[in-house]
Amino acid sequence: MVVLVMARTRYARWAGGTGSGSREYTPGEYQRVVSFMANLAGSTTYEQVAQATGVGGRTVRAVLSAADGVVFVLSIEGDGVSLATSQDEAEHATRRLHSQARAMVERAERREAWAAQHLPRWQQRMFDEA
Repeated sequence: MVVLVMARTRYARWAGGTGSGSREYTPGEYQRVVSFMANLAGSTTYEQVAQATGVGGRTVRAVLSAADGVVFVLSIEGDGVSLATSQDEAEHATRRLHSQARAMVERAERREAWAAQHLPRWQQRMFDEA
C-alpha cells in the first residue's frame, strides 16, 4: 500500500548545469506521477509514465526522485522502474544507489584532478577551500 504524502515534498527550482532539463514541477504534476506509480502493478519505463500522465520525461524523473524514499522506494533496473515491494528489494535498490553515488564522486574527483593538472585557471579563487 502506498500512502501519498504531499506535505514533505519539495517543488524544486534548479536550472541544471546547462539549463537543459526541468527540475521544476507543479503539485498537480507531482500528484499525477505519484498516483500513477502508486497504482502500478509491475514495471514501467519513464517514457510510459510520461505518456500516461501527460508530464514531460525530465519532469517525471524529477518527481520520482523527490518522491523516492518519501512516498515509496523505487527499484530501477535498466530502463525499467517499479516500486519496491519488500525490504529486501528496497535494500538492493538502495545498495545500487550507493554504488552509483560512489562512482559519481570518484568521477568528479578524477575530473578535478585532471583539470587542475591540464587546464589553465583564468580567475583566482576568492576563498581557499577548507
